Amino acid sequence: MQKNMTRQIHLANWKYAYAGGVSVAIAGLSGCALSPSINVMGSYFPAWIVCCLIGIGVTALAHYLFARWKLFDELWPLPILYPCLVCFVSCLLWLTLFR
Repeated sequence: MQKNMTRQIHLANWKYAYAGGVSVAIAGLSGCALSPSINVMGSYFPAWIVCCLIGIGVTALAHYLFARWKLFDELWPLPILYPCLVCFVSCLLWLTLFR
């Protein structure tokens, strides 16, 4: 009797887990419906791609300025600095222009 009840509880837990997973998937897919798009020569691009490209460009400009002003000694974790700078500029653009 105990074994049968344990199996029923186990199956009930799987049903809840499955229902929760389906709910999360549906909620995630519904968030894509209202994403802002930008028309670039007749083709629509998601706005986050444009923000990332501008962030990469601003980081390249910052790299040029850091080299010109000889600031590489003060900015010692460069492999961490540049991705953080890209992320910061991209998120800042996204928040100011599209939210």
